[in-house]
Amino acid sequence: MNTASVAGEKVLHLIWRLLPLWGWLGKELVVANLQVARVVLSRHMNISPTVIRLQALSEDPISQAILGNSITLTPGTVTVDDHEGELLVHCLTDTSAAGLRSGEAERRVARLGLVD
Repeated sequence: MNTASVAGEKVLHLIWRLLPLWGWLGKELVVANLQVARVVLSRHMNISPTVIRLQALSEDPISQAILGNSITLTPGTVTVDDHEGELLVHCLTDTSAAGLRSGEAERRVARLGLVD
């Protein structure tokens, strides 16, 4: 089997593993958009800016980048730093911070199994 064929198989397997992550992330994007819209449109602007630290479950830098980018893509959260598997994340509300602390995003990215 040649190298191109092996690389093609790895990409195909990765795409199948990415589909559940993309579906979950799409749902999270919709929920976060509604939460941020509610905060911005309310009279009292109930924000509670918080910076939290998250430990990535995977030591793979690509997995950590996917996690950080997924967090930043979600409204109300921004990954400020990623150093040695620890992500520093700014959250607009306590709700978004609690959602990240639950660890679901880290578990889903770790399930990709990017490390050979």
